[in-house]
Amino acid sequence: MSRRASARRWLRLLACIGALGAAACEPAPETDAALEQRVNERLRSDAVVGGNEVDARVASGRVTLTGSVETQDRRERAERLARSVRGVRDLSNEIQLRSPPAPGTPEVSARGPAPPPPAPGSTGNPPAPPPDAAPAQPAP
Repeated sequence: MSRRASARRWLRLLACIGALGAAACEPAPETDAALEQRVNERLRSDAVVGGNEVDARVASGRVTLTGSVETQDRRERAERLARSVRGVRDLSNEIQLRSPPAPGTPEVSARGPAPPPPAPGSTGNPPAPPPDAAPAQPAP
């Protein structure tokens, strides 16, 4: 065998080894569960979207956002945050917009209805005793 043929053979061998090595160094594809966790962490850590109003589910790298928010800006921000996570292949934004409460409607939270507002001209605090009043004595 000539030197030239031997050199070609070695080059082919090195090219094959290089190709196999590069394929072996590719990172394993991320699982949907890991991607879902990262997207939800990104959403919950954001100061604007944060909280538990938006949830992400992942199937085959496709993210589906669900939940409800008060404004279109928050809906769009949640989508941008989710798309910014490495590994997201596609996204479906199914976040609903909540209607603002009607004027005069008391806000209700998980802790129950909000307390009534203080009377006009009142601070909402009990009145302070006059400066010359004696301190209150504890009950026996």
